[in-house]
Amino acid sequence: MIILGVILVPVIVILVVFLGEFLLLLLVFPLVMIARSIFGKPWTIEVTEKRRLRAAEQVKGWGASRDRIQEMAKLLRTGGLPALYQSQPEYPTTQRR
Repeated sequence: MIILGVILVPVIVILVVFLGEFLLLLLVFPLVMIARSIFGKPWTIEVTEKRRLRAAEQVKGWGASRDRIQEMAKLLRTGGLPALYQSQPEYPTTQRR
């Protein structure tokens, strides 16, 4: 009985901590998305090919970034994207160089 308690108590504690952190994440994530949209922090759109950065752009607004992603994808399919972007962006990106 004591052995069961020694094994069961840490498992329960770990599960409670994990569940608490998960619930906190579920609460914070939507708040961050709302705050980012309200305060106008631009979204970074990156186009990569074989892990190499081809193009990057910052767009303000969730809807505008969604529309720009679709435009960039269309340009990429038609071959128009490489001519548009010759230089590296002036802001940091998530792509490691």
